[in-house]
Amino acid sequence: MPIIDESYVLAAQAQHATAIGTREFLTYGVDYQHTVPRTEGTITGRNEDDDTIDELGGYLHSETGLTDRLELVAAARLDWHNRLEDLVFSPRAGLVFRPEETHNFRLTYNRAFSTPTTNNLFLDLVAGRIPVGPVGYDIRTLGTPESGFTFSRDCPGGFDEGLCMRSPFAPGMELPANASVLWNGIIDALAPAEVRPLLPLVQDPGAAVATVLRRFDSTALTFVPDDVGPVDIDRITPTITTTAEIGYKGLIGNRLALAGDVYRSEVEDFVTPLRVETPTVFFDPATVAAFLTERLSGVLPPEQLGPIVTQLTSALAQVPVGTIVPDQVDQPDVLLAYRNFGNVDFWGADVSAEFLMSEAWMLKGAASWVNTECFDFDGVPGCAGLLDVSLNAPKRKGSIGVRYRDAAHDFTAEVQGRFVESFPMNTGVYVGRVPGYGLVDANMEVAIPWVAGASFAITAYNVLDQMHREFVGAPELGRLVLARLTYQFR
Repeated sequence: MPIIDESYVLAAQAQHATAIGTREFLTYGVDYQHTVPRTEGTITGRNEDDDTIDELGGYLHSETGLTDRLELVAAARLDWHNRLEDLVFSPRAGLVFRPEETHNFRLTYNRAFSTPTTNNLFLDLVAGRIPVGPVGYDIRTLGTPESGFTFSRDCPGGFDEGLCMRSPFAPGMELPANASVLWNGIIDALAPAEVRPLLPLVQDPGAAVATVLRRFDSTALTFVPDDVGPVDIDRITPTITTTAEIGYKGLIGNRLALAGDVYRSEVEDFVTPLRVETPTVFFDPATVAAFLTERLSGVLPPEQLGPIVTQLTSALAQVPVGTIVPDQVDQPDVLLAYRNFGNVDFWGADVSAEFLMSEAWMLKGAASWVNTECFDFDGVPGCAGLLDVSLNAPKRKGSIGVRYRDAAHDFTAEVQGRFVESFPMNTGVYVGRVPGYGLVDANMEVAIPWVAGASFAITAYNVLDQMHREFVGAPELGRLVLARLTYQFR
């Protein structure tokens, strides 16, 4: 099925700045953004007619010279979002100390936020199907509505004190989450011809056959044991990131420019990638085997009893009987949804340097390090657990390059190598481990001599076509060449 996305965004900004005396400089403003998804139902599905987002924010930024060498930078921002309950307040503060003109040290605190995306709120897309004989289960991705998702316990006899399920074997009905309620129909459909005469003896097991829950693993494409059961999902809230940083930037001997920082970030209410949130009801194999054995003992000779019980038990244990879906859903779909999921913290460091070897040649390099690549919430190693959340970034990465500049002819050329360590990724359809890789990029820019203010630039990313593309769902990525013609009015 083709995906249509003709969405658009309207944005407006207003800003003003003013100096107050000789030591205070203020910048303030407002901005507005109106987002309209237009997908003809291919992405936002049933939400197509109610999925617009309006955002309005105001800010104040202050730069105060406390002394000739010490500056205080402070800012505050207040944002409104028509799909969120509360206003979001984002403060920032920093001290910048300049012992000399070419050196500065900074200490900053910043509280920032990221609002839910249109997919987080309005996604409604069938991503696959699990066939079960003549019926099956759609695998549906859903944004989390303003009501959230709730799992009530209004079905007496259902698993865990009254959970309800929906099943393709009983369309349109809400049933107790108890596999035995559909036993008769399912065993009748699965029984081989030689066993059919015995079916009247194995009807209506009642409490003799127990229910187990499993959850669809969207990475392994199989059902795995579910010891948690359904958990309500609250409406999505903004993700708040609080960062404290110590940094330095300076020029040594007019040839070596250094910059570095160490930071620690706390992320509150981060939004998970799409995860399966609906348990699936199965027959418990042990109680199925015990029930069949008890009902058929004495009817079949021992040499036939064992194979028939094993055959039926194996067949029944593989059938997903129904899905425990939220109250807001009326189909037995296996649902993947978003939720705010706990708090995490991490810290890291960045360093960069530029060395002017001559008037024309410069050597440059940078490196970054973060202390983790994955947040482990279930103890499964390797960021492979269903509850684990990956940073989607490597622990280590770096670059080194050389730049040539001919000032007389306004010509610049640069070659840079980038190196990235292997890291896990889990975002949308991109699930798996990205292998470590190294890339070479190159660019050049030259002024057009017969047109004042005009220049031509060309940039080639991944010149050697070494981009790895082995993680699941990745598109074919290779060499990319961009050209740009620029003209500056003077």
